[in-house]
Amino acid sequence: MTDPRLKPELDADQVQALLQDERDRSMARMGRSISTRARTVSRVLSAPVVGFYFWVGVAGGNEAFLRTFAFFLLPVLMVWFPDLMARATGRFGVVEVVRRASPPWAVLAMGWALLLIPVWLPFVVRLFGGEALR
Repeated sequence: MTDPRLKPELDADQVQALLQDERDRSMARMGRSISTRARTVSRVLSAPVVGFYFWVGVAGGNEAFLRTFAFFLLPVLMVWFPDLMARATGRFGVVEVVRRASPPWAVLAMGWALLLIPVWLPFVVRLFGGEALR
């Protein structure tokens, strides 16, 4: 089924604007968008956490910094841009990984869970007495 607003005389920019508008309205209909305030609060709270991790990485030398950067890049993107990351779909090699958009709130929550791994992992290990790692 095609959109009745799509006409042959539209240029590529107008078509892209219509498609973006439709995606935004679709996300709003499903109640899956994140408010500007929640997004701002999340960014403000994550900045010192990420800053601390990078400070520890820099103190550990070049290799530690690169590992820290590589590990926390995806969680930072998930926390700072959950709407954009939620729309990411596609393939990884020959395997279709993501078939449809994810809820932005779920992307934000997973970003925070990954961002706080150094905080909660020691508690999980202590809870299970190290058995979870064997």
